[in-house]
Amino acid sequence: MCCELEALKKRKAGLEEEARALSSPAERLLQLYEREDELLDRMFGGKYGSEREFQLEKELEDLTFVRAKIIEVNKGWRQAKLMVDYSALQINRGLELWRNILQIHMDEEQGKEGATRDGMKETVQKAEEYFSAASQNLESAQQYVEMEFPYCDREDLTVFNQALIYMSDDAEERDRATHAADVYVTIHHRSLALSQWLKQAIEAYFTKDLHQINDRIKTKTLALRRERVYLIKAKVSEFHLYTSSS
Repeated sequence: MCCELEALKKRKAGLEEEARALSSPAERLLQLYEREDELLDRMFGGKYGSEREFQLEKELEDLTFVRAKIIEVNKGWRQAKLMVDYSALQINRGLELWRNILQIHMDEEQGKEGATRDGMKETVQKAEEYFSAASQNLESAQQYVEMEFPYCDREDLTVFNQALIYMSDDAEERDRATHAADVYVTIHHRSLALSQWLKQAIEAYFTKDLHQINDRIKTKTLALRRERVYLIKAKVSEFHLYTSSS
């Protein structure tokens, strides 16, 4: 469990580093635009050098805005997946504790020597802590995604949370404890399915969209730079022609 949590922490750190890496090219691009704008502003008195420059810059700004939105939404989905992964681990840990309770009932029914309920209350409390934390993480994960999850949706969480209310009573009887275990196993399976669904969505849409928008920005940036170089050269030539004639 500790190793798995540590791995998730490393993934979170990696996610933050990735977000910084994604923003760096955009910042460098912005600095380049600012320098070019300053030079062209001085040359053309604050006006665009050509209609083409105006159109290319507008198209590039639109693409850059779209890219920023993709990065923002992608970051939210990745954060949601991280929280779902945490919840799956927490549910699994709670299940391990709950199985200890089921084992106590089995030992009692089989009349095993030394069968005792000592520590059952503490076990239930620990399991409840894991389950409650998992429920909160699943609810929080949904807030990062602007569409309802196909797994661990409101109905699933309602059933899960309802079971948590009666944990102490369920633990006292084998049949009720077994039924409660079924609820916990179901939400665990669905949390794993949700994690896989989020992973596939991120890879299929956001990663693909980001590559595509980066290619379009690269192409548009090159076109804008060529137009600006052309304008600067034309202005310099015009200046030389003027000075030589005078």
